[in-house]
Order: sequence, then structure tokens, then C-alpha cells
Amino acid sequence: MLNHFQKLMVFFVLLFTQVSFLQAQENSIEIKKSEVFKDRGRASKLLFSSDDGHGGVVLVRVFYGGQYYTPKLYLIEHYDASLKLVNQSDMKIEAHLGFDNLLKELFVKDDKVNLIEYRYDKENKSNDYNLLTASLKDFKFQSKKLFSISKEYFENSSAVGKVLAPFRIHNFDNEPTGNVTLSENKKYITFNFDLLDNSKERHMVKVYDTDFNKIFEHKLTQDIKDRLFDYNSIATSDKDGTVYFLGKSYEHHSRATKRKGQANYFYKLYKINAEGEKSITFETHENFVASLKMLIKNNQLVCVGFYSNKNESRFKGTAYFNINPNDLSIKKKSFNPFTEQFMIDRYGSDKGKRKKEKEEELKDLLYRNIYLDDQQNVVFTAEECYITEIPNYGPGPQYSEGNTRRIFHFDDIICCKINAEGKMEWARDINKYQSTSGLSYEYYSYLAAVNKGKTYIFINAPEEIRKLNDDRIIITRTNRKSLNLYAFEIGENGDLDYHKIIDDKEAKVSYKIGEGRICKDSNNIFFIGSKRIHKQIVKLSFLD
Repeated sequence: MLNHFQKLMVFFVLLFTQVSFLQAQENSIEIKKSEVFKDRGRASKLLFSSDDGHGGVVLVRVFYGGQYYTPKLYLIEHYDASLKLVNQSDMKIEAHLGFDNLLKELFVKDDKVNLIEYRYDKENKSNDYNLLTASLKDFKFQSKKLFSISKEYFENSSAVGKVLAPFRIHNFDNEPTGNVTLSENKKYITFNFDLLDNSKERHMVKVYDTDFNKIFEHKLTQDIKDRLFDYNSIATSDKDGTVYFLGKSYEHHSRATKRKGQANYFYKLYKINAEGEKSITFETHENFVASLKMLIKNNQLVCVGFYSNKNESRFKGTAYFNINPNDLSIKKKSFNPFTEQFMIDRYGSDKGKRKKEKEEELKDLLYRNIYLDDQQNVVFTAEECYITEIPNYGPGPQYSEGNTRRIFHFDDIICCKINAEGKMEWARDINKYQSTSGLSYEYYSYLAAVNKGKTYIFINAPEEIRKLNDDRIIITRTNRKSLNLYAFEIGENGDLDYHKIIDDKEAKVSYKIGEGRICKDSNNIFFIGSKRIHKQIVKLSFLD
């Protein structure tokens, strides 16, 4: 028999468990944290994450060091379902005329960890792409060369061009060492390289399945100078490995974005597979679209971005193209201005309506998380992000004349939903004004995720979120020691609510939510908490 004290203790335990369960149900999010541990160094960044198939996760982080905080070390870690460290392995980053080895992608399959590595072979002067594989049990990585692109990389380049190749970074559409991407369901790996050639635009695309059988490779050539073409986006179909490649081609031998009041460019979309290539072009005419992001899911292909009626540095609303992936015909096209509700969120009722009538356009928007669901709805999020510089005044050499300090600004967050017909169903703006300098910027961005028709936006904010008129709020303050983690939830109809999910009083670290990673297999979210050399791994899971 239990005595009175034991009965009382059982009652409080049951009460606490019930309250915690009800709170989790109300928040729809389960939170798990690792122990706070001493890390390899102060400055690190989470690069990749992948479910291990057993409730755990494999993470890849990069550590920075030296006077200019350059990448020094990769750390590959395996955590179990309770976020206890099971295994880890590290890899030194070698530097010569740049970085001689880089990790490009991660995935876990059949209890094996697979890393795609770029490595420059100094002896043979070749660019090698290797597969690093290890069992989850022992974490002993073995290397196998997939391919080398030395000849293709310098083909058609002059002798002088070969010598200057390491310094011609501006000629590359994206990364000099190529882009590596996984298809939505991790069935295919796509390698995309911008080949060096001033006279023509040339890309090479290679596709492998995740057993590392080569499906095909294809050289893409356009009779246009390299500087007049911008790579935009690439997507690979899980159906058969077909690649869709989107670029922006400038006209009239000029990179000017505007000519006679219209856009001086068009978009070109390629469909590439083992049979060859097909392509279409589409123009935006009086609408200026700086870039488009391409998404493919369940044989549905869409391109989305921002548009303006003024120029490429302003934004009036969203551009949307729904494309038939078989014949590349455009099924739907729309340009949706931001809604009145969005303008009210941003400016208040009276001012918002006036700015809407005057067709006020935004600036400094960068999109981050974009989702295409099974019903062909697109959820499109972006943030108002920019950098300013101010003079450094004070004693010491770091404050010498001409020395400036960079300030990173993370302001309003924009979220829109576009349905399968191309219509904007809702658009919301979260007022935010946060800025920082140094290496603290990853704490003040955001992470967005979609689960069962609801959109979640995770933001670090102070204890008291300031109220504005017209039922609006604004997020300010950048003191890392008093940041709470909030989840803003937008319903299917655009209703906006928010709640705190981690209180800074119970946290021993601050959370780098801006560099969080979402594991597509489980929809779990992982990010790092940090305080000097102390770190913590955090997992957010959506409840059914």
C-alpha cells in the first residue's frame, strides 16, 4: 500500500505528465534535446542532416577557425532516437588555391552513411568526385572514386584561360566545384557543372541512382556567351531520373535587365534524360522576375518567384508557372500581387490600404523555404534581408580609418500560398526588425516547414512580443541571452497564431534556428543550440 506522501507524489507526476501531454497536443510539436556538451570549437555550422532509419539522425557540421574564420574541419555525427551520440568521425579541410576537399551531400540508405566528396587531385590536376561510405555501426569511412571531370572541365578553354581558371569565379553560374542535389525521395543524385567557356554557355549534368549506377550524362550547350546566362534552378524526377534545368538568358548582347520598359531576358527550361534534351522558352514581358525556383513532386512541375512592375530590385507579388513535365507546355501562369491582408499585416489598416492602392512594392526579399504539396499548392516563404556597413570608431587597430563593420539585418518574414490554379489564396507578413554583426546572424533568420496543410515558421524572439495596432505584433531585440523560440502557425485559410515552444529561462544555450535542417523522410527538424564552446542538438517533431 502507498502511504500518503507516495500517493501525493504519484498524483503530481501524473498531473505533470498530463499537463505536458496537453501542452504538446496544443502546440502540435514535440521537442527533444540532447545533453549540453563541450564541442570541438566555438564556430560551427550545420550543413546536412539525414534520418538513420531507426529514429536517429546523422548530422554533418563544418567548423571554422583562423583569423578570417575559414572552414577547417568537417564533423560527421550519428545520434540515436534519444539524441545520444553513437558515433562520430571528422575530416580535415585541406586548402591550396581554394578548398581542395568539400563535402557536397549526405544520405543514409540500408544502414550505410553516404557522403559525396569533391577533392582536387594535385598530382593529376583533376577534379575528383568520391563516394565516402561507412556503416552506421562502425563509422569507418571508405572512399571510392565516382568520376573525374578534368578533361571536360577545361575543354575549349584557351591556354591562358586554364592558368586563370582558379581566379575566374565570376564566370561560374554557381559553385566552381559544381552542385550536387538529391531528388525529392532520394532515388537519384544529380551533379551539375558549369564548364569554363567564355564563348558559349556549357553545362554538364550527370545522374546516378542511390546505388551509384550512372543513369546518364549530358552536355548542355547554348550559343550564347557565358556571362549572358544565369543558372537558376535544377530538379530531378523520382520517376526515372529526368532532370529539369532552368536558366535565365539575357538578350541584345547585354546584361541590362530592362530595355524599353520590358525585361531584357527570357527563361529557358530544359528537360534532360538519356534520350537527349527538349526545351522551351517563356518571357515575363513587362513583369520583372529576378529568379525562379523550380519544384517537382508527383509528376507536377512548378516554377515560382517574385515579380515587379518596376525593376528587379523591387517586389510586388509572386510569379507562378505550372508546367507539364512531359511536353513542357505551360498549363498555368499567374502574377499575383500581395493581398490587402498582407499589406495590413505589414503597415496597419489605413496605411496598408493606401500603399496597396498606390501599388507599393517591397525590396530586399530573399526566399528560403518553398514547398509543393500533394495537391499542387505552393507555400512560398521569404525574408527581408540586407547588409549595411558602418564606420568603426574607437581605440585600437581594429578601429583604424577606413575600417567598417557589417550589420546583418533580418526584418519582415513573408509567407504566401498559391493553389494549383495559380491563384494566391493568402499572404501574411510577420513584422520583424532584428540585426546583428559578426557570426551571430544564424540566430536571427527563420526556418519554415509545412505539415498537414499548416505552415510553421520558427523564430527567435524576446519574452514579450510587442503589440501593434490592428492586432499586429513586431519582433525586435537581438540579445542572444534572452531569446525564446516561437512557432508561428498559419492555417489552411491564412489564419495566423503563435506560441512559445522553448523558454530562454529553461535553455542553457541559444538556438541557431536560421541554419536548421529538415529531414524529408520524417519531417523532423534539427538545429544546434550554442553558447561559446557548449552545444546542444534539438529535434522538433510534428505530432499526428
